[in-house]
Amino acid sequence: LPTVLISQATHYCWQKNMDLVGLGADALESLPVDDCIRLDTDALRERLHECIENRQPVLGVVSIVGTTEEGAIDPLHEIEAVRDEVGDAGLTFWHHCDAAFGGFFASMLPKTEAGDFVPPEDLDDDLAGPDGVLPTDDVEALTALPKTDSITIDPHKFGYVPYPAGAVLFRDYHVRDAIAYKAPYLADDDRAGFGGFLGQWTLEGSRPGAVAVSCYLSQAMVPLTPDGHGRFMRNCIEANQDLFAALRNRFGARDGELALLPFHRPETVAFCFVIAPESGVESVASLNAYTNRIWQQMTVDGREDISQYDFLLSRTEIDVTDYAHVLTDMLPPNVVQEAADDDEGLTLLRTCLMNPFQTDWNTEDSSFADRVSDFLYDVALEEYVAHMFPAVPRPGTDRHSILVVEQTPLAQEGLARYLEHDEKVIAHFEVHSCSAAVLKDRSEQLSSVRDVVLHLDPSAPSQALRIARWLTAEAETDPVHLFPVATQGTDGTDFMTHLTDLGVPARNVLLESELVTSARRLVVQLNGRRDDARA
Repeated sequence: LPTVLISQATHYCWQKNMDLVGLGADALESLPVDDCIRLDTDALRERLHECIENRQPVLGVVSIVGTTEEGAIDPLHEIEAVRDEVGDAGLTFWHHCDAAFGGFFASMLPKTEAGDFVPPEDLDDDLAGPDGVLPTDDVEALTALPKTDSITIDPHKFGYVPYPAGAVLFRDYHVRDAIAYKAPYLADDDRAGFGGFLGQWTLEGSRPGAVAVSCYLSQAMVPLTPDGHGRFMRNCIEANQDLFAALRNRFGARDGELALLPFHRPETVAFCFVIAPESGVESVASLNAYTNRIWQQMTVDGREDISQYDFLLSRTEIDVTDYAHVLTDMLPPNVVQEAADDDEGLTLLRTCLMNPFQTDWNTEDSSFADRVSDFLYDVALEEYVAHMFPAVPRPGTDRHSILVVEQTPLAQEGLARYLEHDEKVIAHFEVHSCSAAVLKDRSEQLSSVRDVVLHLDPSAPSQALRIARWLTAEAETDPVHLFPVATQGTDGTDFMTHLTDLGVPARNVLLESELVTSARRLVVQLNGRRDDARA
């Protein structure tokens, strides 16, 4: 039977398409992707040669410019090279490009006076290359669009016009005659436009003209040029690059807390990822439960006014078995294998930035990307702590004893008071407190607690350092069990450097400016110490 080959990252509509034309969804064969979620052309070449051996006809190969979840761009130029190769062996096929989502990315690329794309090697470094908006191979793929036999594109996506605006473009315009159905009561000559009545070539015969007018006016006002519509595309991609960098910085700033695990490196406007405890992932099921709790806090919940939401995230799911070759760099191999054996799916969080004016959200104090990253981090941390510390301790669990040293232990704004009034903390931790002035008289108490939290006047870091030295040198407190609340000293003292010299791990240091969320971070760190003690 004939087959149609496509990437495993295909849109669900292609199964419907195959049923619609009568071949059936089983005639659509998916091929693996690489770690950038692009069609693996080595797998394509191998499958095509199998078809040659078995004398199996290949009706077509479908490439994708802009996968729905990841925004990935298949290597069209490599697919064309494979087509030439198998053509010499007697196999020909139709190359269709599904550019419904990302076709408008091509508007970023300049053209010659003859109307051809400028060769990738002649483009500016800020557009194509390792430091450019797009990787060189993605640019090479986009410049190969004219070599395909047909292209689908949706102006209602990145064309910014209303639904439903979709189009199919043929390199040979006469191909449409093979699927033409005449309407004898309607004009089929040039007076009807498009060289005849449009409905004779499409599934939907009659439709309103507002969408066509929208496309015409939109592209008349903002032409499909690098300085026109291309600037919109560039803005979106750069905004996504900024968000990716901000997420990496935010989740990488605190060792031992939460980790950002990318499913792929974002190359256009979308990014799929998961967030996991730094301690590791035990199973896909537990990771999915955590991912869904984060998503529930950042999705539509019934409020009709969109301005009531801070930020929104979407989610998607992939089959672990199908993507095991990609997930091995993301999750522990044993976790991937167990999930594959159980036929599980992996839930991913997804961002997609389609607003070309996203930078308008930047302020002098913070950027849009930083605010999204901070918000997501706080949500993820809150959900992690809420799950790790149920209101009622598990049977047989000992409460973890800690000592909080601060200027005024019983002050309303004090850290000890904050912890003592958190039901999740007090259910799992036995919180003691004392002032710095009486600490040396509490040597016996120090021997009975597992960890010491040093929260002193942030404007006097030298005092905190003296106490830290006394704790580690004379009281023989292991630096791993010391948690200072730090700030840059007003007297020029580099507090962080001195703490590191004492052997205090960087992940133990909390920031005064983030004390509210740092209290949650403290809980995460203490939980790690508690687990170490059990081990």
